[in-house]
Amino acid sequence: MIIGRVVWSGGSRFGVRTQDPVSVAALLSESPPARGPANVDRRSQIREDFSRHVIQRADRSKRHSSALQFICLTIIGMGVACFAAMLCYRALTTPIGAVAELLGGPVT
Repeated sequence: MIIGRVVWSGGSRFGVRTQDPVSVAALLSESPPARGPANVDRRSQIREDFSRHVIQRADRSKRHSSALQFICLTIIGMGVACFAAMLCYRALTTPIGAVAELLGGPVT
């Protein structure tokens, strides 16, 4: 096994810095390893668990953000409704109070 890191790339060429010295003659004389099926999933169980954890965390975050959005919109809607109710109350009490005053009755 050769462990290395790509240090440069350009077009269809690249340069690799290996962890240990590599004999080019040994590489050229070696036969290629037998290949298994192309669709084999080589991910480890730890990686699958981490992927599942990330997906669950993203779903939980979506639920929390949806709930927060609902709460904020509900509070804003209630504030607008209260403001509209106050405006309607003032708009209706002013003429009714004037009429009641002209009739000589108590303003309720």
